[in-house]
Amino acid sequence: MFTGYSGAEFAQILVNMLDLAINPSRLNNVFEIGNTVNSTLIERNKEKAVKLIYDSAPGLEELFQEGYCPRYSLEELSTIPANTLGYTYATHMNRNNLQTLNYQVKECDRYQFFFRRLRETHDILHAITGFQTDNLGEIGLEGFYIAQAMLPNVYYLMMARMSHILLDEKIFDGQLYLETVTKGFQMGKKAKKVLGLRWEDMFWEDIKILRNKLRIVVSEEGLEQKLAEQDKTV
Repeated sequence: MFTGYSGAEFAQILVNMLDLAINPSRLNNVFEIGNTVNSTLIERNKEKAVKLIYDSAPGLEELFQEGYCPRYSLEELSTIPANTLGYTYATHMNRNNLQTLNYQVKECDRYQFFFRRLRETHDILHAITGFQTDNLGEIGLEGFYIAQAMLPNVYYLMMARMSHILLDEKIFDGQLYLETVTKGFQMGKKAKKVLGLRWEDMFWEDIKILRNKLRIVVSEEGLEQKLAEQDKTV
């Protein structure tokens, strides 16, 4: 039987969604929405959620059984060949002043492990898909996630970020937002299932060859233009 939220729990999620709509760069709201969904909706329907997710992520069960938790250095990845996933990822992290999330290895259940991997690999997926870290780029990546698996917290994040266009003149960008989430969704549907991959073991692979292997189609011309524009603002 499906069990959702209490009125107070749902109200708290709406408050966090409103805060995220107003300030899409505030990561605390992203984490709070995820934590609230995990401790309520997911916790009360965990068996169903875990089955849907693990059925959609080949390789994830093996990672869980193994307790997969690799360690790496962004400084080291910045020195490997420029055509690799690892270098592209390190460049993405350094350009956006981001740091890796180093979780302590501890006992966890299947969903907790998946959610940890989701956070650990989030910026690796930014690198492989070409979506940037601004609100528009996050919406594109969320579209990709939704096409890959059943992820309740991502629906809330995407709706909150889409609501950002209701503020002031941003409503005129509405079509661009819809095009971006559609692009991400279509990319995720065409791609192989990637949420259970050992991404950190593939850092030395040529990123273009890897994208082709995973059927992740990225517009290189559009990506280069976005990176150039972002470099001007740094």
